[in-house]
Amino acid sequence: AIKALAIWAKQHGEVTVVAPKAEQSGKSQAIEIIKPIEIEKVDCICCAGDIIGIGPYPDEIVQRMMQIPNLKCVLGNHELYFLNKSYDSMREEECEFHKWEHAQLSKKSEQFIAKLPKRLDFEVYGITISLLHYAFTEEYLPMIQQPTFEQLEQLFHDVNSQIIIYGH
Repeated sequence: AIKALAIWAKQHGEVTVVAPKAEQSGKSQAIEIIKPIEIEKVDCICCAGDIIGIGPYPDEIVQRMMQIPNLKCVLGNHELYFLNKSYDSMREEECEFHKWEHAQLSKKSEQFIAKLPKRLDFEVYGITISLLHYAFTEEYLPMIQQPTFEQLEQLFHDVNSQIIIYGH
């Protein structure tokens, strides 16, 4: 389930940031977002986590993500549910779905997810960028719908990048 995907490419000497936001609920929708991107013209593709968690084809999505060149991807809370086997805060039906979904993942997909960082800081054309799923201390902070500038400053007070890409 791709919740946030951002791409940027150098066009006319400038960095263009495009961030389509869409809840994805399965293989066809997620692939439809990734497929039209002309990979050879893109410097980097970022995914702000939650590549699993909602759709019926988790392994196919992870396998497709693994094939994307120049992919930068971080852990989302759904990947952390998988890695930590933490289902305590979930309703019973949600817990059962995640257990089923996690059982669908191949060893290669599991290894890919296990290597993802919570935060990735990097530079593109001299612009500093931080990629993360959401603000966190020991765990992700409660999500704020449509945060104000002041709330964003509080949430990401420890991030000094020029651009912050986050999901959730």
